[in-house]
Amino acid sequence: MFGVTKRFLPGIWLVVAAAIAAAGGCVWDRPIAIPPADAMHRPDTCVLVMFADGLYRPVFDEMLSAGELPNLRRHLFGRGTRIADAVTVIPSITYPAGVSMLTGQLPGHHGITGNRWFDRDTLVLEDYIGPSDYQHVDSEFAAPTLFEMTPDLYSVSVLFAPHRGVTRYFSNWTSGGFTLVFGTMEELDALTAYRVGEIGREAAAAGRWPDILWLYFPGPDHIAHQFGPGSPQYRAILRNLDVQVGRVADALRQAGVYDRTLITLISDHGHMPVDPARRVDLIGRLRDDGFTVSNRELVGGTYEQRLGEFGPARIVVLDDGNRRAALHLRAGPKWADRPTLAQIERFHRDFGGPAVRDNPAPFWNVLLSALPPGRLAAIRDGDNRVILASEAGQSAVDRQIQQPAGSGGKAPGSQPDHHVAGAGSLAAIPLAGSSYRYTVLTGADPLGLASSPAAEKLLDGRFHSSEDWLEATIDSSAPDLVAQIVDYFDSRRSGDLLLFSTGRWQFAAGTAGGHGGITPMDMRIVWAFAGPTIPAGCSVPFGRVVDLTPTLLDFLGRLDQPAKSPPFDGVSRLSELRSARPNP
Repeated sequence: MFGVTKRFLPGIWLVVAAAIAAAGGCVWDRPIAIPPADAMHRPDTCVLVMFADGLYRPVFDEMLSAGELPNLRRHLFGRGTRIADAVTVIPSITYPAGVSMLTGQLPGHHGITGNRWFDRDTLVLEDYIGPSDYQHVDSEFAAPTLFEMTPDLYSVSVLFAPHRGVTRYFSNWTSGGFTLVFGTMEELDALTAYRVGEIGREAAAAGRWPDILWLYFPGPDHIAHQFGPGSPQYRAILRNLDVQVGRVADALRQAGVYDRTLITLISDHGHMPVDPARRVDLIGRLRDDGFTVSNRELVGGTYEQRLGEFGPARIVVLDDGNRRAALHLRAGPKWADRPTLAQIERFHRDFGGPAVRDNPAPFWNVLLSALPPGRLAAIRDGDNRVILASEAGQSAVDRQIQQPAGSGGKAPGSQPDHHVAGAGSLAAIPLAGSSYRYTVLTGADPLGLASSPAAEKLLDGRFHSSEDWLEATIDSSAPDLVAQIVDYFDSRRSGDLLLFSTGRWQFAAGTAGGHGGITPMDMRIVWAFAGPTIPAGCSVPFGRVVDLTPTLLDFLGRLDQPAKSPPFDGVSRLSELRSARPNP
């Protein structure tokens, strides 16, 4: 979610409103005009990414089938190939997923582990939910972006904050801040499309059309949170998105690049309809139980000043995304020391108040018992194991890393020596270099995988590849959790214990729609490709958002340049897309 708070004086909005008027007044419904430029260089292969935040698959698919999204049908889903069962990352939150799209790495490897994150080494607590805070993101991860991997190409990005290395960036803040604060999301999404006209005018003047164009549409997510993903307002924002897709496609035709552009529509997460009244005040409950808790944003200042805020705390809680909470625990004298599983298990007995101090249950069970039904905990157990716990039982996910010959002890995808603090505590092992085993420890399986014929085959005590787990769990209660959860904890910003809502309740502020969890509603996304060599009316079975950048690089002929593109957690799906079969 591209969040905004009203932090500025009212007079500023007079300036913003004037800027909107100066930009052309009511531009939201006008066709986009691209000036003729016969001498303009048009690349043989172009890429257009349309990133639509928070697409709720059930409503999107219903409207697409009913003919309510004609431009999306004409330019993408009828003309191209859909990734039928695509998933986002853990956590299913915008900034982790968006950076994963741009880098091909999971959040545990690039280090942006939430819209809010805490770095236990620097004691920085970052919060991107604000009109200025989101601008920090590019300096807070080290993994190279798509734009940095293609420095010789002309790239343009509109609105989405992570854009490091891009040739031309439109922030939309001057003319879009007014719409963000006052909720006219249709106009904000239309402004993103309108920028294509400005891009066309700049391209005509410069004599060169962009090789890569990245457009961000935040409207669906904003409306889903405010009114719910099944609301009339949400259907209206999807119809508006469809109009903007049509405007952009017409602009590409005018520019003479429509038939040579690989167009993709992708979302960062799904949505779960939730009850605004069913909120869990996790921080309040922890304080009631005697824990010293902090969650205040603190980025600047000196380390000593930050230590004054977080040094006395035993728990730092981040509840962004509504349906996920990350708990960072200090069991020793220093935040830099991550707790062991044994320390986490007895955390309440060591640091809690009288209400919980004598409880013999593990700390995560104490937390789960205070939450409504439909909850899951994930607990870090060293570098290569995670414990999953629910009210029904406990299980373990183990990771096995295949160290390649000749790597000199450094695994593929490892962070550079100068990486941003907190981005990763381990070498970032790509998913393709790891295999995973799932074992039920006590009670019933928290994920219920034995009830799925596809997943049940992998419950044999052996390690299986991430692709096998993606296929086996895509229809389960927690798609791709087994293949992602251990890698999430590789980052020192990940927390030590995660709590997920699997029901219709939420952490933090009450909204009508939420995400951040691990259910199919949170994790499964809308994703399609159309353009040169992509067959029409077809589908490929699986994909992850980390596959986006490898696929685009493959299309641009840049995937085999290891000096510019490090190993990815994602894989290129281009050959699958080109050989896709017709939809049933």
